[in-house]
Amino acid sequence: NYFNGDYTAGEPSEFDQLLIFYSRNATLGGNWNDPNSWSTDQTLQHNGAAAGTAPSFNSVVIAAGHTITVTTNGVNAPTTQLNGTLNIQNFNTLNFGTVSGTGPLLMTPNISNQFTFPAGNFATFVNAGGGTVEYNNSSVAALLPTQTTYNNLSFTGNGVKHLPNVDLLINGNVDILGGAMVNVSNRNINLKGNFNNVPGISGFQHGTGTLSLTGAAQSLSGATQFYRLTVAGAGIK
Repeated sequence: NYFNGDYTAGEPSEFDQLLIFYSRNATLGGNWNDPNSWSTDQTLQHNGAAAGTAPSFNSVVIAAGHTITVTTNGVNAPTTQLNGTLNIQNFNTLNFGTVSGTGPLLMTPNISNQFTFPAGNFATFVNAGGGTVEYNNSSVAALLPTQTTYNNLSFTGNGVKHLPNVDLLINGNVDILGGAMVNVSNRNINLKGNFNNVPGISGFQHGTGTLSLTGAAQSLSGATQFYRLTVAGAGIK
């Protein structure tokens, strides 16, 4: 005697076909709120003419090689197919609905030196074979959100990234490309992909947590110290 699921109610006139917005201008990048960043041509899609408006609660598709940058709070989409780059910077109250694709989701910390993970259903995006979440900061230390699951996890910029007080499951790779990944709360990390530490010894500050390798034929690169390292998969190189 109850509804179990999603439903929508309204006047019949409200149920027009919602346009799908396709990213365009691959070489220039694009502002989410700029109609020139999008096309609503359902045939030419990414090669279509500029849209008349920016998306507003519309589904979006960002093509590989394209970059769309969020420049305001409150951006929303019912579905987001992310094969290019979505740079949300440090804005909040974002909701990207059901998210899929293999491209990077890039973010920087807010004025409180915290990264804010957007709302939405990221189950497919963070599953094995999904996309990359990239945390970028260039100066002061910043705290990651309490997101527990990733596909690929990437750190860029010279700033310190403090891991949250939760255990992490990483279905893909960890790439420390700049700064330092600091296990400040001494939590455990379950890694199924490769571990790449470009900065070296300073790039991973392990705390007293365990890094468990549970994938197949994983590789470790870069000079790295571990507090506790376990191998449960097919082996490492």
